[in-house]
Amino acid sequence: MNLDITGMSVEEACDKALLLLEAACGNSVLEKQWDRETSTGSIVLAYKQYSGSAPVRGGHARLLLSTDPPFRVQLFSARLVQIPDVTEFPKLRAADIVPLIGLTLESEGLDSWTDPQLEWIVCGPDGDRIRLVWSVIGYSSAPSHALALRFDIDALDGNCLATESVIEEVDVTGSLWALATLGTSPDQSANPESLIPLPNARVEIPGVAVGTSDELGNFVLSAPPAASWPVVAELVGAWGSVADLSSPGCSGSGQAFPGQPIDVILNPSGMVHDTSEVNAFMHTDCAFRFFQDSNAGFPAIQAGLQCNVNVPGVCNAFYNEADQSVNFFIEGSGCANASYSTIVTHEFGHYLVNQLGIAQGAFGEGFADSVSIVLNEEPIIGRDFGGPGFHIRDVAAAGVTYPCFGDVHHCGQLLAGFWWDLLEIMGSEFGPEEGWDRTAILFRDWASITSGGFGGQPFHEFMVQEILSVDDDDADLTNGSTHYWQIREAALGRNVAVPPVVSLVVEITEPLPEFVLPLTAYPIDVTIFDSAGTYIPSSGKLLYRFGSGIVQEIPLLALGGFFHQAILPPSDCGTEISWCLNASSSFGDTIQIPTEGMFAPFRTPVGDTIVTVLDSPLEDSTGWNLSVSGDDATSGAWEHGIPIGTLSQSSGDHSPGAGTEKCFATGIGFPGGATGDSDVDGGATTLTSPAFPVADGLTHRTEISYWRWYVNDGSAAPPDDSLVVQCTPDDGITWYSVEVLGPGDEDASGGWEEHVFWLDQVAPPSSEIRLRFIASDHGFGNIVEAAIDDLKIRHLQCSSTPVPAVNFRRGDCNSDGGIDVSDPILLIEHLFGASGPLPCADSCDVDDGGVLDLQDSIVLLQLVFGMGSVPIAPPAVTCGSDPVVDLLDCLQGTPCP
Repeated sequence: MNLDITGMSVEEACDKALLLLEAACGNSVLEKQWDRETSTGSIVLAYKQYSGSAPVRGGHARLLLSTDPPFRVQLFSARLVQIPDVTEFPKLRAADIVPLIGLTLESEGLDSWTDPQLEWIVCGPDGDRIRLVWSVIGYSSAPSHALALRFDIDALDGNCLATESVIEEVDVTGSLWALATLGTSPDQSANPESLIPLPNARVEIPGVAVGTSDELGNFVLSAPPAASWPVVAELVGAWGSVADLSSPGCSGSGQAFPGQPIDVILNPSGMVHDTSEVNAFMHTDCAFRFFQDSNAGFPAIQAGLQCNVNVPGVCNAFYNEADQSVNFFIEGSGCANASYSTIVTHEFGHYLVNQLGIAQGAFGEGFADSVSIVLNEEPIIGRDFGGPGFHIRDVAAAGVTYPCFGDVHHCGQLLAGFWWDLLEIMGSEFGPEEGWDRTAILFRDWASITSGGFGGQPFHEFMVQEILSVDDDDADLTNGSTHYWQIREAALGRNVAVPPVVSLVVEITEPLPEFVLPLTAYPIDVTIFDSAGTYIPSSGKLLYRFGSGIVQEIPLLALGGFFHQAILPPSDCGTEISWCLNASSSFGDTIQIPTEGMFAPFRTPVGDTIVTVLDSPLEDSTGWNLSVSGDDATSGAWEHGIPIGTLSQSSGDHSPGAGTEKCFATGIGFPGGATGDSDVDGGATTLTSPAFPVADGLTHRTEISYWRWYVNDGSAAPPDDSLVVQCTPDDGITWYSVEVLGPGDEDASGGWEEHVFWLDQVAPPSSEIRLRFIASDHGFGNIVEAAIDDLKIRHLQCSSTPVPAVNFRRGDCNSDGGIDVSDPILLIEHLFGASGPLPCADSCDVDDGGVLDLQDSIVLLQLVFGMGSVPIAPPAVTCGSDPVVDLLDCLQGTPCP
């Protein structure tokens, strides 16, 4: 509607709109019913259509007007009836109407009615007649009689033009019950049926309404008004249905009446065959809901499932992938009817394995047993199936451990046994209810990620990692997971390895020194972070030995927070310090760096000068041998030159540039060649260096470095080859290993990497050394490429005179030969930046803590004034050197006698 309402108020705009509307709908007016302000400040106005004093049924109009100038009609909607000019007036009065419909009211049981009201209605087969009628509603005063009819009586001739119900629908309510076998025993005299509410089953009023019983078995069906309704229940669920292959099958039915809830009972007689149907439905639905109703659902379940019960034959049950059915045999030959608790949920487990797209076998049996165990909290599958005490399987008693050898049902108990053990452990630690909840969540999450069995084993180390991964909350298994220790206990109980956790993260924050200077302490910065455990304060230590001496230890200095410091003690030039770090956690374990501690420690030489005696870019191949007797590679032998780059081989050497472009490579290649055209194939190829003069390892030490390129994973086949580097100090009589780059090594995927080693750490002393590099392709036909460049040899030697240790007396801070008030004053001035370097910092460190602080000045003041009882560290009475290694020095010692 377009209106010119410029300058009008809201009321004026409404009046103008109404005039247009009334003109459009003939002999009628619009009366305002109500108005409402919207959240945006606009006004909604509601109108009803009248002609004379009679309302027009369904006639109405709505206006939405903006209240912000300039005012405007934002929206108009209306359902209006064109009322004709009135030429005749009603011949019937209100009092005439009820007698006209009295018989109808009586026949329908309607004992009450409303006062007749005049209304205009639209009627006729084509809705093309407009009539003035008396409208009256008849109804029953009894709430259970849900019927109310409206009668439209022509005001001119008394004919009944229409009769319709004004109750749209009625709620038919009730509960669904069934006789079912409870617990984990079969349907036998020792375990009689119990009447229980049956959830999630189909309930219907045939041809009218279909619904489902809720978790408590209750249902509500919406139906048109009637005196009663037939209600039928069937064993059909969201997942599928149950079919009885030996008898007609059970269903429940009854007649519902208005206002009266109905109880519908399935298999009221409790016959074994009927109960087997209910058992199959109840336990299948329970398993389905266990997965499907979880927070994340279980979208792997796609196909419907058919439960066939009372299958002819005895002593069996099976899952059929062909028609997605689970089948339970009838009772006989000493076996119970197979349709009960643990057997039903076991077969559902097979169905779920199929839905997950995983192979069955021993894993399928183990997974199916596990579903039954988790849902029934019972380690026995098919309790009393063959009679009292004769079960199908007792997973707990079987005690199957890894590796398992036997049929799939036997080995499946390895996986099921783990889940039973975990359920027990969780229940013991958290209580039965919470323990089950935690296990159930873990089982569902794991079921959605598992890739199944491996190597015929239904449960294995990688599967433990699957379980830990879904249990983890920070994507880091090194610090464990929420239930790591419970999972670990259950897995180890089945002899399956569990990925270890890191209780602490101990890291050296700076690169290790190539060497340290003689008679000089060397600080090493260390951080210690809590991981799966917590750090035990003051447990951090530096373990060390000089040469082949005894192992000693020094506590790490705590610098605050995560930060600590290890001090490598001073040593004479030409020696070697072997050392490691360790720290203890709340788990009672000790973390070592390196991991083997003093059995394979860091080894740091002591010297003051390092001299390069060879720095070769390997542009010249003189003295090098490109093969040895016994080499059997059919291609890719060592060559000297400029390699042609491929996806697996370097393009040029490590240090490209004019005059330094060559290196040794396995197959130089040719322009346009494919990746595998010149790589190592069919065997081994060996590169041997000439003899290089080296230090004897006694007065000097030799460091050797080279740059290497190596690839053993350049094809689809799994890598199974290695680059072996060796050295010989005796011209080839004995070869010692320098390094081996094997499958999975981080340096075995290409790229130039430098390797550095101290010669005396891999071979005995000698005056010369040779190197050899062996590349090979054995086993799978992999792409194998290698290259060597930029060889360097350096000697670490001693050229300075050892500095003697400085003697001092603890407390003589200013090194004047006595201890008096000037000493603590000098220390305080130093601590607050009021003095320069101390002549002997060690003498001011009265507690020998390795750092200077206010505590030292307090103890020193107490000593001077004879007030304290805290002893000072040695050397205190007589002069001497510092017995503890730290970073404090002593430039000027105490004058000592």
